[in-house]
Amino acid sequence: MRKFTISIFIILLLVIGGVLFGPGFIDWNKYKGDITEQVYAQTGRALDIEGDLHLRILPVPSFSAANVRFANDPKSSEKTMISLDELGVKVAVFPLLSGRLRVDEVVLRKPIIRVEKFADGSGNWNFSPVENAQKGTSNSTVAKEDTGLQGGGQDTTENDFLADIVLDHFRIIDGTIHYSDAKTDLDEMFEGINVEIAAKSLVGPFSLGGDLLLRGQRTEIELDIGQFADDGATAINAGVRLPDSEAKLRFNGLVSRHVNSTSYRGKFEGDGSDLGSLISELFDVDVATSADSDFELSAELEGNLNKLSVNDIVVRVGAQKVSGAVDVGLKGGVDISMDLSSPRVNLDDILTVENSVQRKLSPKTKNTSNEGDPVTGNSKAGSDQEQTQLSASSWPVFSPEVSLKAQIRIDDIIYNQRIVRGFALQSRLENGLFEIQNLSAQLPSGSQIALAANYQNQTVNGQLNARTEDLRGLLTWLDVAVPEVPNDRFRRLDSKVRFSLKPEQVVLNPVSVTLDVTHLDGAATIALRDRLGVGARVVIDRVDLDAYLIEKDKGQPVEVNDNAGVSNGSAPIDEMKAQDQKTPVGNNETQSILGKLDANLDITLGEVVYQGVPLRGVKLDATLQQGNLQIRNASLDNIEGSSFALSGAIKGIEAEAPDFDTTIIAKVVDLPKLLQLAKQDQINGLPDLGSIEVSGNVKGTKDNLAVDLLGAALGGSYQAKGAIQPGTNSLYQGLIVIDHPDAAKLVKRINPEASINPRWGRVSAKSMVTASPEVIELYELDGTIANTAIQGSVVANLADAKPKVTANLMTGTLDLSSLLPKSAAGGASGGASGGGSSVSAGLNRRWSQENLDLSALSSLNAEISLISDAVRSDALTIENVQAKATLQDAMLTLSQFSGTAYGGGVTATGNVDGRDQLIVDMDISAQNIDSGSLLRDMADFKRVSGPVSVQGKVKTAGRSEADLVQQLNGNGQISGVLTAKVKTKEVVGGALLGVLGSKLKGIQGVGDATTTLLQSFAGHPAQMKGTYTIHNGVLVTNDLRVDGNRTSVFTAATVDLPAWLIESQSDLFREGEDPTKPYLTVHLKGDLDKPNPRVKGQFLQSNKSNTINQLLGGELPSDETPETQTGATGAETTGESGKQTSEPVVDDKKAKKKKAKELLKGLFKELGG
Repeated sequence: MRKFTISIFIILLLVIGGVLFGPGFIDWNKYKGDITEQVYAQTGRALDIEGDLHLRILPVPSFSAANVRFANDPKSSEKTMISLDELGVKVAVFPLLSGRLRVDEVVLRKPIIRVEKFADGSGNWNFSPVENAQKGTSNSTVAKEDTGLQGGGQDTTENDFLADIVLDHFRIIDGTIHYSDAKTDLDEMFEGINVEIAAKSLVGPFSLGGDLLLRGQRTEIELDIGQFADDGATAINAGVRLPDSEAKLRFNGLVSRHVNSTSYRGKFEGDGSDLGSLISELFDVDVATSADSDFELSAELEGNLNKLSVNDIVVRVGAQKVSGAVDVGLKGGVDISMDLSSPRVNLDDILTVENSVQRKLSPKTKNTSNEGDPVTGNSKAGSDQEQTQLSASSWPVFSPEVSLKAQIRIDDIIYNQRIVRGFALQSRLENGLFEIQNLSAQLPSGSQIALAANYQNQTVNGQLNARTEDLRGLLTWLDVAVPEVPNDRFRRLDSKVRFSLKPEQVVLNPVSVTLDVTHLDGAATIALRDRLGVGARVVIDRVDLDAYLIEKDKGQPVEVNDNAGVSNGSAPIDEMKAQDQKTPVGNNETQSILGKLDANLDITLGEVVYQGVPLRGVKLDATLQQGNLQIRNASLDNIEGSSFALSGAIKGIEAEAPDFDTTIIAKVVDLPKLLQLAKQDQINGLPDLGSIEVSGNVKGTKDNLAVDLLGAALGGSYQAKGAIQPGTNSLYQGLIVIDHPDAAKLVKRINPEASINPRWGRVSAKSMVTASPEVIELYELDGTIANTAIQGSVVANLADAKPKVTANLMTGTLDLSSLLPKSAAGGASGGASGGGSSVSAGLNRRWSQENLDLSALSSLNAEISLISDAVRSDALTIENVQAKATLQDAMLTLSQFSGTAYGGGVTATGNVDGRDQLIVDMDISAQNIDSGSLLRDMADFKRVSGPVSVQGKVKTAGRSEADLVQQLNGNGQISGVLTAKVKTKEVVGGALLGVLGSKLKGIQGVGDATTTLLQSFAGHPAQMKGTYTIHNGVLVTNDLRVDGNRTSVFTAATVDLPAWLIESQSDLFREGEDPTKPYLTVHLKGDLDKPNPRVKGQFLQSNKSNTINQLLGGELPSDETPETQTGATGAETTGESGKQTSEPVVDDKKAKKKKAKELLKGLFKELGG
């Protein structure tokens, strides 16, 4: 027996030992596959146990697993839903012997749990078992059968089982819970979770305590829940403490369960020493509180499944308190009624806002750089569209089953040391329509604001009214910078705006705003998309900009102080440069607003006053789309009588070189005044242009513009059609056309001091022009001035210090009397000296003593080639002119001048030096000139014809016209063949004198002289030759000879050009007579253009011929003694020295002598004498 007993005991020990120690010798890792398969079958997701599995019975039953991973929903971007480093479970042994399960400890080490809600509303906690539907149906049937058999006893048995399970310690060490909601873009991270949970049974009571990191702040939590009762009350006590803000939140209450109802009640309480710190921690904003900002809050909660009442709501911050009640009906929907009020809220005592910029950074963004954290290393980038456009899905949609009535009243709100009175908010939500029936308040500075709006189906409609009598004070109260304007501006504001807001657009219509005395009416539509779209119509009646300028700034141009480095009214220059260096080129933040939106604008300003000048009728009607600006009308109707209008297209307005295609129309009445208004420097020498009109097309880019412009100014019209290239050497290339009805008036308008010629008449010219900074070229020039056609080309080289002009011109007839400017006559008068002297007798007043303007010769260099049909000066015309001249450093060299005049050739070469004074050195030649035409045109003398040739050299110097005449020197020779023309009546007159001479001995000599002249030169060619010299303006010839038919005429003459006098003697000798005694002598003396003639000679030495001389008014023959003269009666007379006089002549003889004198003068006049 003893042996049997021992044997049984040994067997029991072995069995017990096997049970207790056997599991320790089993490799449980072989069963990982079975476990993961069962999990996958129940959840549809994979379970991965990377570490070892352990199961022990002694000394304490325990189970552990390491590195466990549970897969996430396939819709998630994260592969793992739950991961933990270690799972450990310990169970007490002895309670098992009595049929109870007591878990001593459950440990989750570093668990990471991701809870995600997807955009479709589903969550990653929804599992999809892989068991087939049939198996699922069978299990359901069996379950129903079991339920029917066991009845209500099953619940009782299950509850009894849960009640027998004790959980002493459930610990979470360094856990993390990551919650995200893709629909609301909510992302929260709870980190550093260290929690210990204890439960006497799985049906309560429970206790929880621990802490965690909430938005970076350490948060302590406590939770006590009583035992769940099927019929009775369960107590709930919860608390949260935030040590950093010294804030505590508590809830004490209970939940009662009865057969047909569930109710709850409790009290919520909270307090803290710093509300600002609490808000900063919970809502992630920078807020600092004042000293008196401790807070308390409390409310009584009571309700059931159909109703919730929050009564005795009290919120106190410092000395401020808000009270009220909220009722929520839960039957058949949600019906909320809210009524809150406060006599005074002093925000200055509650919060001091240091930085109102909310740092709305999600944990994803904040932890992007933490690559070592398997949870926080994830980031989700938002699109630009989500940042710039209101998402339609983010707009709330109110269920028709939710209704709300809210009323909030605050008598006084103190903010920024000012009082806001009568704040009231009344709102309602019903059938999905949310209404703000009234939101109003009386703001400081006599300001009022009122808002009424409604929201439904993602659309907000409403109206905002705002009014103030002191806008400056209101802005100052709100800490908004007030523009630097005079103190009486930015005062009165009255505005009314109706608006409509949708996810895709904002509509403001109508808009009515009055600021001070300026009124604005309009409407606007803003499309909220990736590229903003704006449509606006604005009408402004009048804006007085001068009234908004501080007195010191009116009319003050911005000046730069080189020493201080600061410009008037601007930031320091170094700071501006630094800012420019910080701003990268092409940065989206610095791009023009024009490149970020599309717009359709219609803006009208009735009047704008600037610097006392009204700008009336300002208009802009344009469309901006994809960076292209289409201008239908941009105009200014009146600015000091001027007007401007622009239309067309500008492509790539944000590009470095936009493309223009515009039409401009401008009328400028007073250009200097406009330049002054634009603060542009006055252009020195700018003439009074009067009214200027410009119209045409401008096309291209700023570096290459094609222009086709028509203009009118100074009484003329102009055209420019070509290309402007400011960035290259070709500033302009194209056509220039000028047409003016009166060139003289045009020049006078441009330069009132300029000399003109009234006979210029109409000037018209067109030319192709190429202009660069260094060269201006006119080619294909075709113009007319003074009825003279001008063609050719002109090149002006501006590269050197002195411009050089090269001209090749072809002209019609150049009438110098019509082309050359008229100069005022002037000079000095002087007496005339006797003939024969080479010294001038004085200066005639016809010669001007005003200094000649030689600046034109020194202002430029030139090479000129001229081909002209003719050059005319008064009666002198030179045809087929060809000339070449060079002007270099004020030295004009005439290398060629040739032409034809009066049937002969004319040439001239020489130099004109204008460096100090005008110095002329010319060689002149005229060959075979028709003397008849020359004398007819120059002196209206028609009695001589035949070819004449003249050669000579002239030099002169001086600073005035008078100097040039007085310093004229030279020499030359003259030759030719002359033929005198005689009329029939002159032949008859000569015969008559011969007849009279045979009857009247007193006039016999006259008849002989007349006959001699007619026979010698009338109709007979006469050879002429001679030389001349010019000295100091006095021309002298002593050898001028004309050989006629058996006669010769020798002439000696002195022509005093400065004094405009002539004195000459011409002696006629007949062949075969005494060569020392001229048959006829003619003296000319007096003004060059009207000399006095005197006649004498042998023809008067016949019998008593002195009577004829006296009748003609002549003098005694030169061979007679001046002391003794023969009177008309033949009586002897003596001079003054002889003291003798002739006897008196009787009256009848005087009368006869007078009649004879008149008769003879008449005869000689008919003979051309």
